[in-house]
Amino acid sequence: MQAEPVKNWRVMGSSTTSGGSYNHINVMGEAVTTGDMECQLLRVMGMFQTHADVQVGYANIMGQMDVGGQLRGHRVRVMGELTVHGDCEVEQFLSRGAFSIDGLLNAGTIDVRLYGPCHVREIGCGSLRVSLKKPLFGRVRHVLTADVIEGDDVMLTYTKAHIVRGDRIRIGLGCDIDKIEYKTEYACHPRAHVASCEQRGS
Repeated sequence: MQAEPVKNWRVMGSSTTSGGSYNHINVMGEAVTTGDMECQLLRVMGMFQTHADVQVGYANIMGQMDVGGQLRGHRVRVMGELTVHGDCEVEQFLSRGAFSIDGLLNAGTIDVRLYGPCHVREIGCGSLRVSLKKPLFGRVRHVLTADVIEGDDVMLTYTKAHIVRGDRIRIGLGCDIDKIEYKTEYACHPRAHVASCEQRGS
């Protein structure tokens, strides 16, 4: 029996699919999937709503994407807005936009520049860097909020969290942290707020 050929999906207007496996998906209009979906390359410049789980090789989100289930893959790049109602598990997570993740953001490398508000329930990672884009006008400063952040190498600015755990932790300007637990290195900006800090053995 011959294998079903891998297909592409290009949306210029509006389209709905029940899910399935794709090679490339390019959304420039409005797209909806009602079932689980997987693809090698996903590019969203319009609006893409999925009601189930998504598996991607590489995703470039320049528009808006709403994932009803879990998002898993190799690399996710957010230049627009990403909403995930479950967990997001990838190798690399890069954000130059805004995101909201109701569950766990788990990645080897996470690099966030705060161009918009970012919220996640929990972060687990190898390395995490959060920096702020300087506003062109006014004093609007966006913040990353999280209940728990845990990683080997954590560098934060303008972050509000309940607990931050890690091996090497650097807390920068604009942070408001309830509790920090670190192993080997810890540094804190004098204008950041940390309620309590404790060094724990390896």
